[in-house]
Amino acid sequence: MGVQLQQKVLVVDDEPDICFLFSRILRSRNLKTGYAHNLAEAGSSIREDPPALIFLDNSLPDGLGMDFIPYLKKNYPKTRVIVVTANDGPSDKKMALQRGADDFWGKPLSLDLINQVLDSLSSGFLSETFPAV
Repeated sequence: MGVQLQQKVLVVDDEPDICFLFSRILRSRNLKTGYAHNLAEAGSSIREDPPALIFLDNSLPDGLGMDFIPYLKKNYPKTRVIVVTANDGPSDKKMALQRGADDFWGKPLSLDLINQVLDSLSSGFLSETFPAV
């Protein structure tokens, strides 16, 4: 019988409540969970243990999440990135997707949407499909 590796999901958000919410949801699904409150912490965490999926806030204390996406895609091309932000206008979405984000969600978040993506992750299809937003 083969060993199933636990996939890591990283939450990058400066709001502790958002990190706590995601962590509870992710852990309830037996996913390895990490969180970072700024881009510097995110970079360290990713270098130590690259995640399969990153939920990335855009407005962080040390920069914009969107500016971090090209680095992520260049150095960790298999990692999927979902931008999660309160600033969710059409131009923000377009910019995030142009920079390489796999999806873009506005806050407040939908538990159903989170679960759809996690279902894709657990079934191994995260790299190929995302639910329609």
